[in-house]
Amino acid sequence: VRVNEFPAITGSTLARLADWGEVHGFLGDAIMWIAGLHAAAAIYHHLLLKDGVLVTMLPLKWLRWTT
Repeated sequence: VRVNEFPAITGSTLARLADWGEVHGFLGDAIMWIAGLHAAAAIYHHLLLKDGVLVTMLPLKWLRWTT
């Protein structure tokens, strides 16, 4: 069911304000870009800065395997 087809929204101006499919697509693209940038920053910290940030995110049981 599309957002603009919900009974509470159908008669309101909210249903006509935007193409909700485009909004959904934009938000989906935005979250993928944010996740990609986050991953790139983690790799940058690990490979270039070598500051241990990525290691601090690992579960403790994984740290025991590396020592």
